[in-house]
Amino acid sequence: AKADLETAKTDHDAAKTDHDAAKTDLETAKTDHDAAKADLETAKTDHDAAKADLETAKTNVGTTKNTFDNAKNNWNAAKPGLDTAVQNAQTNFNDAKVAEAAAKKAWEDAQTAGDTGEVARLKAEFKKAKKFRKNKKQALKTKKNKRKQEQKKMKKAKKKWKNAKKASKNKQKALKARQGELDDANNKWNAAKPGLETAVQNAQTNFDDAKAAAAAAKADQDAAKADQDAAKVAQDAAKAAQDAAKTALLDAQQALENALANADAAKDVLAQLRKKLAAARQVFRQANRNLEKITEKGEETVKKAEQFIEEANETTQVAE
Repeated sequence: AKADLETAKTDHDAAKTDHDAAKTDLETAKTDHDAAKADLETAKTDHDAAKADLETAKTNVGTTKNTFDNAKNNWNAAKPGLDTAVQNAQTNFNDAKVAEAAAKKAWEDAQTAGDTGEVARLKAEFKKAKKFRKNKKQALKTKKNKRKQEQKKMKKAKKKWKNAKKASKNKQKALKARQGELDDANNKWNAAKPGLETAVQNAQTNFDDAKAAAAAAKADQDAAKADQDAAKVAQDAAKAAQDAAKTALLDAQQALENALANADAAKDVLAQLRKKLAAARQVFRQANRNLEKITEKGEETVKKAEQFIEEANETTQVAE
């Protein structure tokens, strides 16, 4: 039983070594698997986000294109009227400048001629013409600004449209890059998956072997304990035989003493009792020797069994 236990222990240690190696391989494969899967999920998320960004960018291109078309149409429709308004304002401003110059010259001529009565009137006319010219200049500026603002709206819408087209192209490039990353992640995942499955299968096999070794060690332990129990039963039987022999010896001694008290009356009985006493002593001595042998052997067996059980317990704990 001890040899079987040692064999089981050796097998268990080998199985545990294989199990630990398989577990390490499993953890490594699992880490690689999780990393590959995480990369795949990240790549999918990035790809989906890039795809959504592209769709948003395409929508924005359409929206800004419509805005630009509307602004362009509005500009084309408003431009003739705005140009006419600017031209009219320019004409009015030019006329006002001419009128101002004429009023100024008339005022200066009156001053030169010394026509005091006309000087005051012509000066007032000049100031009026100057103010009128400033008003027309402001009106011209307002008309030009209005035309410029309308044109600016169209140009601004056009710029937004161009920027939207550029952004859409960039999003298209980004989606293409994310697609490449997704393909790489898929390839890594597909490459890692078979190795992971093999590692799991090997680890499971090694674990089952270690479990079987533990069960065998437990069976050896149970057998050793059964041997110990059998030795204890034999020892108890020998002790019972010794006690019985001792009781018989005491009975014979008591009978002898009783016979000696009546020796004169029972010589024949005394002789028989002496024979029985001698026989009882012989049986007692033999029983005593048997008990000593059995006890010595039993104690040695018990000691070995206890040591064997202790080793089996340790082996079982390690195997478990």
